[in-house]
Amino acid sequence: MLKQQYLMAFLLVLGQFWLMERADAQLNIQAAYGFSRIQSNSINQIIESYNHNNEWMASPMPQLKYAHGFTVGMRYSWEYFSLGASWRNSFASMRGEGIKPTTGLNYFMELGYKNQAYVLALETNAKYLELGTSIEFQKIKFTQLFTGITDKSPISNLSAFGSRFYLNINLPPGERVGITIQPFVSVLWSELNVSSLQNALTIYTPYKESGKINEIGVQFIFNNGPQE
Repeated sequence: MLKQQYLMAFLLVLGQFWLMERADAQLNIQAAYGFSRIQSNSINQIIESYNHNNEWMASPMPQLKYAHGFTVGMRYSWEYFSLGASWRNSFASMRGEGIKPTTGLNYFMELGYKNQAYVLALETNAKYLELGTSIEFQKIKFTQLFTGITDKSPISNLSAFGSRFYLNINLPPGERVGITIQPFVSVLWSELNVSSLQNALTIYTPYKESGKINEIGVQFIFNNGPQE
């Protein structure tokens, strides 16, 4: 896993130095906020089983369906195409709560989801509509917080490569700031082992121990710098 992280860091740094040597490139610093609809049958089956085993919860734990987060990065543009590098952080939380029959006291269980992605992107360069794709190294972390503890405890640290396919819709820019609406689809290249999540939620039903996390969503991107 460490080798993969070092490889991604090396490629990011190497790419940035190569781009900075190109005098004809236009640089834009980017910041974005986005939200997505998540599709992950394996994880949601585990949550569904947890709710079935704890039917006394007045507020069952919701499935992992939505996430939101932010992105920071940079983009270099030439006449017909652009290259970019960025870091994205998205997260979600699912909380179930109710009166536990064995104690007669209120009890909650909160499951946390966090996805950090290191991204290299290739895009067409046009005035209003652009197509893009990326190669991403995603680090996915699950945590739990429940009655009786004050700090979140880690359940699993997973990683996988993936890609994002998207359309950039560029609004008419100002002199120094441009706004882009970016609908996207994200897919992982491989499945994740979710057995640690089953163990943490005490799920003994023999579900498949691996699965993918795919997303469809939209980002709102703010481009700082010259808007040519």
